[in-house]
Amino acid sequence: MKKNYILASLWIVIAVFLTFLLVRGFEASNNSIKSLKKLGHRIENEIDPEEFEDDYDDWDYEDSNFQAATEKNVFEVSQVENIDLEIKALPLEIKKSNDSKIHIDFIDGAEKYCKFSLSNNRLMLEEKKKGRKSFYYHSKGKVILTIPENYSGCMDVQAVSGSVKINEIKLDSLDLEAVSGSVNIYDSTILDLNINTVSGSINAEGNFDAIECETVSGSIKVKNVSQLKSNSKFESISGSVILELPEDSNYKIDYESMSGSFTDNLNNTSGKKSGTSVKGNGKVKISISTISGSIKIQ
Repeated sequence: MKKNYILASLWIVIAVFLTFLLVRGFEASNNSIKSLKKLGHRIENEIDPEEFEDDYDDWDYEDSNFQAATEKNVFEVSQVENIDLEIKALPLEIKKSNDSKIHIDFIDGAEKYCKFSLSNNRLMLEEKKKGRKSFYYHSKGKVILTIPENYSGCMDVQAVSGSVKINEIKLDSLDLEAVSGSVNIYDSTILDLNINTVSGSINAEGNFDAIECETVSGSIKVKNVSQLKSNSKFESISGSVILELPEDSNYKIDYESMSGSFTDNLNNTSGKKSGTSVKGNGKVKISISTISGSIKIQ
């Protein structure tokens, strides 16, 4: 009897201890959860899963400027100053065109999911969502946007579960928001680059004057082949941040990481928690913060 009492008491102590650890764990992750909810809410932009019906052919075009997309749509550069793309599930590829026009091509019947409009020099493409209560999917299909090398304009991209691939383009600015799809940018020149994701990774390579990247659980890897010209910011909760800059860069990095390390190979410095790394005249201010991911400058 006494032995059973001792065992029962021991189990009670263990249960209390585990409960204490669980509560502490919830408290420690509270800020991360709040950040995830805030970013996720902003990126999904309050999308209502009940807003659309299952029938893609029965659209209600509230804006008379919108038209049903065809397999190929071609636009003159002089007609377009801004491009807005709202993609739910289809993969999106943006690349340089072989002529002087802007093309939107749809692969494997993807045009039946999309509509577009051109008004006041703004080209807008929207993909309809299938009404399955928060599930965005299509069995196949792809959207390809090609723009000429001499195009100079701004682009706004919103993606939910579809991946975004950008290759060899030039833009004054790119604002890109994604939920779970990955973002990959190659050999592009973008003066002002702004990317937000929830769980998708960010991989960007090219010439950027100013960069702002935020992600919750995805990693951030940016290779800038030219010097940054304006202040930049990188934030991640559980993903790592890798920033590759030219040897002759001038910057002042303010970093913060709760459990990850900081390494600046260009400046031969390292640290933990928080600190500052200055190279050259420190003209460009760079802010980098993570919770559990490491930070590396190379």
